Amino acid sequence: MVHTPKQKRSQEIDDHKLLKMVLPLSAYSVDQAKAQVSTWPLSQMSIRRALAIHCLLQLFEIQAGYTVKKGDLFDDVKLYFESNYKVDICGSAEMGKLVKLIFNAPTKRAGSKSGAKYCYKDIKMKDDKVAWFDTNRPKKVSFIDNSVRFKVLIQPCTNCALDDMFEQFLYDQKFAVSSLDTSDHRLRAVSTMLVKSDVLLHNFMSSVTRDDILTTMTRDWNSLDIITLLKETSHLPTNAVTLISTFPTVLDSTSYSHFSTSKKDFLQRYYKIQYDRQRANSNKLKMVQFLAELFFICNDTSLSNFILNFKYVATTLLRHLSMTQKASFGSYWMLYCFLDEFIQFLLEFYCYKKSNHLALTDR
Repeated sequence: MVHTPKQKRSQEIDDHKLLKMVLPLSAYSVDQAKAQVSTWPLSQMSIRRALAIHCLLQLFEIQAGYTVKKGDLFDDVKLYFESNYKVDICGSAEMGKLVKLIFNAPTKRAGSKSGAKYCYKDIKMKDDKVAWFDTNRPKKVSFIDNSVRFKVLIQPCTNCALDDMFEQFLYDQKFAVSSLDTSDHRLRAVSTMLVKSDVLLHNFMSSVTRDDILTTMTRDWNSLDIITLLKETSHLPTNAVTLISTFPTVLDSTSYSHFSTSKKDFLQRYYKIQYDRQRANSNKLKMVQFLAELFFICNDTSLSNFILNFKYVATTLLRHLSMTQKASFGSYWMLYCFLDEFIQFLLEFYCYKKSNHLALTDR
């Protein structure tokens, strides 16, 4: 006589069967759905997927003509799920399968080629759930929106630890982040920008230690008529264009013109940073003073489009170097990666320290 093992109580079933089981619960509240699902003979993984299906049915509905970014959808579902269901959410890949299963939602890439994001078509968040997310969704730290205008953070920085980190950056010291308020997501985001900038700048400076590399970068820069280009295509002030044209002097380790005592100290004037010039890394200090001076030349006219102008100039230069097969393309690309991160930090840091809560563009 053959004895068959008893069937286990916990079962793994496919998502199609789970959807059929959960659909009758779509009108149930979260607690009611959890109570009902907990009585089913399912494994913990299947219970979690069943609750994820119920959550998606609670939050979204089919609506032609609407799109939802894949990343935003997962962030919202994760927030709502962990806040209300009190269970860890399944992974983003598994969540994507459930979205397609429930709503039969096709995907598309939306946005410019370099910044395109995957979106789900023909679904939208239910109107009665929008208010919950307006109240509970964390404020995103971003200085730039769809019209390329950076957003000022809601509150000024009241923790001087970020100032200390900036001094450590200038002095080439190891960052001491233990004093940061880790519960402040704005502070974490801005400090992360600074740490990433330091790594990127270190990588760039390590790659251009030879004089011949800097000479090649300067020659290639001068091969592009940057002044004419900016005057014709950007809205930067004339003195800002002139300052940009002198950028190769910032890369020259023998040039100290941009932080000499004869020039204004823009760090102390606008960022209220008190530091010892003698201890500061000369290359970092030149770069910071150059960018700070450039920001505040543009302050009253076109700072709102500074990022747009920066990216345009950088892209034009890199395209020129690539098409003409210049040897310094790789070096300028590494420099661009640093500037892209560090300019964001400087703008956010300035807004972070303002006490009047006004955007630079409103001044």
